Amino acid sequence: MKKLLILFLTAIASFSLAGCKKEKENILIGFSATLTGTYSEVGVSEMYGVEFAIHLINENGGVNGRQLELIVKDDLFDETTAIENDNELIDKGVVAIIGHSLSQLGVSTVQNINEKDKLMISPSIGTDALTGYNDYFFRVVPTAYDEGALITSMALSEAGSKALFIYDNDNFALTGNHKRAFDDYVNENFEYQPNSYGFDNGIDSADYDNIKTLVIDNNINTLVVAANSLNAGNLSFLLEQLTTNKLNIHFTSWASSQDLPTRISSIVHNYYSYSFFNQFDVSETFSGYNNLFFERYGRNLDMMSIFGIDTVNALYHALESSQSFDSNDLKQTLLGAFNYDSVQGSFSFDENGDVLRAIYQFEIIDNTYFLIDN
Repeated sequence: MKKLLILFLTAIASFSLAGCKKEKENILIGFSATLTGTYSEVGVSEMYGVEFAIHLINENGGVNGRQLELIVKDDLFDETTAIENDNELIDKGVVAIIGHSLSQLGVSTVQNINEKDKLMISPSIGTDALTGYNDYFFRVVPTAYDEGALITSMALSEAGSKALFIYDNDNFALTGNHKRAFDDYVNENFEYQPNSYGFDNGIDSADYDNIKTLVIDNNINTLVVAANSLNAGNLSFLLEQLTTNKLNIHFTSWASSQDLPTRISSIVHNYYSYSFFNQFDVSETFSGYNNLFFERYGRNLDMMSIFGIDTVNALYHALESSQSFDSNDLKQTLLGAFNYDSVQGSFSFDENGDVLRAIYQFEIIDNTYFLIDN
């Protein structure tokens, strides 16, 4: 839908509307994600995107004259805390919850909100354990399996490719689906058995020794890596010591933060990253969004902040168009829309609330992303 996009373009021309009176009761929206600790980078970016979109909506009159009010909670990457947060938000009267940021917390929190009949829209829970259910859970990130299958097919497109899949066990709810997609693709298209290696509590020298042995013993020339940007960078640093095999190393979208290229030393090997965000977008729409975002937060838009914006985009449409703020009415309104405009391109929901959107491929050279035109 174009309503939120129009608001953003209006905001570019006139950054704020003065004298907006809060004559009506605010509409409460909950947000809960991992905002501290090792895996906080995703949740923090999403929080900025969500707050940014709500800010612009409120500056331009809100939803049918009512202001949106965001209640933010840190789930601490802890299942019990995540559920407690959601229950507290529901008790406060939120119309919907935006969250959570990590797939590891997806199954339990979605089960909880379904029991409470409360709509949840996630910017980044990609686990396939939640795929295909007609419930109150929506997401603007493609499923982990679909992403894994697409990335594996692109990574292994060259003749003679032989791959090793490396994944973070700590977020297996996400990376396990990437692994399953990798295994399925290799089994269907190659004569060798899938090779994989999982690590816990971050990449270290012992992991490197194990990976080095697997690479040399199995004549590996391609790595597909499901890890965050910190672990991806640490892996790159260690792999640059391995000179016996020239490797093509492909990182899933989990690693594709703005700082990933600065963590990569691409002297020995070739590095690729995949993202649902194109940082080389020079369109007027993206530039307008990004300028306002930078002016407010001192940082540029990234994939997760855009996904945060997209959740608000979809929810904004539902709040404006639904007969009521009842979760079932909001759900039916979300499902009834054919297409939603995003900061980049567009996205849509299938009949179960799963999303469809494009993916971009980049090569990392000299600490810089370069878009590959596929």
